[in-house]
Amino acid sequence: MIDGARVSVAMKIETLLVLKQLDGKARYEINYKKGRAVVVKAAGVEISVVGTVFTVSIEESHILVQVKQGSVQINDKNQRVDLEEGKEKRIPRPDVKK
Repeated sequence: MIDGARVSVAMKIETLLVLKQLDGKARYEINYKKGRAVVVKAAGVEISVVGTVFTVSIEESHILVQVKQGSVQINDKNQRVDLEEGKEKRIPRPDVKK
């Protein structure tokens, strides 16, 4: 995508929406809907949300998740972390060998 591009998903998704971020930085604004889950997959890490505003940055050796509103749950092969509003977390990229 081009810098500054915006994407709006206007689909009737009742249970699960999975988004895959391949590279770079993206800001997500997810509106809450009871019974619906949204998962963002980014370089081997899954970020699960219900309703929130957050940014995912895929960088050379890690992924940075920053939560502006609400909360998210971050899952990789080694840990599960709940991240709340105003917090950020750097996670080593599981798809990059050390």
